[in-house]
Amino acid sequence: ALQADPEVQRGAQRLAAEWSRRVEKDGLQLEQAPRSIKADRDVVLAAVCQNGRALQFASSDLRADFEVVLAAVQVTGRALRYAAEHLQADFDVVIAAVMENGHALDFAGDFARDNRDIILAAVRQNGTVLMAASDELKRDREIVLAAIQQETAAQVHVARALAMGGPGVQSDRE
Repeated sequence: ALQADPEVQRGAQRLAAEWSRRVEKDGLQLEQAPRSIKADRDVVLAAVCQNGRALQFASSDLRADFEVVLAAVQVTGRALRYAAEHLQADFDVVIAAVMENGHALDFAGDFARDNRDIILAAVRQNGTVLMAASDELKRDREIVLAAIQQETAAQVHVARALAMGGPGVQSDRE
């Protein structure tokens, strides 16, 4: 009866709209939201699109929602840690997560260590993730070369930043 009350519905819609505006600016504001908002799919999607870590504050149902979790890990790969277990073992979710942050592999199901496509995507994002691969994949030529190439590129960027003395980069002689 309360759900059908037009005044209650308008109030709920206003509350959802207010929270949508808040989380679009700062997804982590979801932590402060009432339980009903943490279960509102549209508000949670807005929050995780702004900051994937907002997934931790979503209702358990939404942490098990493929689309919500996929949106979160595409923004913040390590948000995989907050996903329902079955999604931590989902190929599409895991590969999206490791493409954003190779270390998201830490939160993936055990299958991921043995999955060539996932490991290749992960090392292309962060070469040090090679350590987490299965022994067989650690010997895979393409994976090893991708890891080396990614780490070499990172070293070049670091060397350039040090040479330029960019903001926040200080010589140890100062």
